[in-house]
Amino acid sequence: MNNDPSHFASMTDGASLPTTPRRKRRRAVLRDWLRLLFLTLFLLLLTNWLLFKMFSIPTPSMENTLLVGDFLIVSKLHYGARTPHTPLRVPFVHQKFFGWPSYYEGIQLPSWRLPGLTGVRRGDVVVFNFPPDEENGKHYPPDLKTHYIKRCVAIAGDTLEIKAMRLYVNQVIQNDAQTLQHRYRIHTEHIIEPATFAALGIVNYEAQQGGYTVYATGPQVDKLAQLSFVREATLDKKSADQMDTDIYPSHPEFPWNSDNFGPLVIPKKGMTMQLTRRNLLLYAKLIMAYEGHTQIEVRNERLYIQGQWVKRYTFKQDYFFMLGDNWHNSYDSRFWGLVPHDHIVGKAITVCFSVAPQNSQSTFVLPHIRWNRFFKAIR
Repeated sequence: MNNDPSHFASMTDGASLPTTPRRKRRRAVLRDWLRLLFLTLFLLLLTNWLLFKMFSIPTPSMENTLLVGDFLIVSKLHYGARTPHTPLRVPFVHQKFFGWPSYYEGIQLPSWRLPGLTGVRRGDVVVFNFPPDEENGKHYPPDLKTHYIKRCVAIAGDTLEIKAMRLYVNQVIQNDAQTLQHRYRIHTEHIIEPATFAALGIVNYEAQQGGYTVYATGPQVDKLAQLSFVREATLDKKSADQMDTDIYPSHPEFPWNSDNFGPLVIPKKGMTMQLTRRNLLLYAKLIMAYEGHTQIEVRNERLYIQGQWVKRYTFKQDYFFMLGDNWHNSYDSRFWGLVPHDHIVGKAITVCFSVAPQNSQSTFVLPHIRWNRFFKAIR
């Protein structure tokens, strides 16, 4: 038997006790779980940045294509993912984190777009950062602006015009009046039950004196007008001589409204334009806000960059005209202008699932869940 005091002390020192097999197993399990957690977060971040992202629909501007409560899968593969303009931010959080900014704007990097499968095409349903987005006078970085979703109806280089609610691109009519939603006045002295609207697929309506205001397609309103207690259904539209000051570019020289707009040339990267007074009214805001210039101003109806009068300007990126399918209930390019290419996020490809708003009348098996919209492709 070893009676050496030093040997006895080493055996009773807790710091030098050998690690038991059970403790080793616990540490190994903990390390495995941490590795799995970090790997999962890394893959989610990578997928969210490079491949796909999920968005929800908060407003009815894209009815009847997309409904409030739809959750979409948006592909970043189609147009190519953007490198982050603001790299230091809280993962999976957009603008605010518990009321505080979710990002550090002290470090701003140039942003590039990785190669994509296609470019933005006419008819694509596109998610983008809302160009004029600001809060209390503060502008967000481009990749942190509020997300919007609309249909791209005109691409760079096109000439767009709207006549009596019909959309023309390069003088060719584009929109199908049978699938777009418009605002109608329904004249009736009787109450129309919510179940009647639901049976016709009309989800956006409001009671007014003498009837209802509904947002619906032409075929839906035709069926509604056939009901015995409906006296008349009138399309709510504006004439060409009615100027709307809320319509882009909000100037008396362009007496446009939401139903009669343009013609407007959509700038394309490399396109050179003579900066006449008319063109300055249409495009000066784009050049000043989205073309990356410093020391730029309009003075005495002339554009100055770095103090030099610019008579002709060559655009640095493509622009797009976005329009909501819910024609009279959409805040889109008719009101605030064009979307720059560096604000494009991705293409909406499918409805993953859909939850109806709490106050809607659900006709499905489980309340509030729209089973027929699960994995519905977006046309």
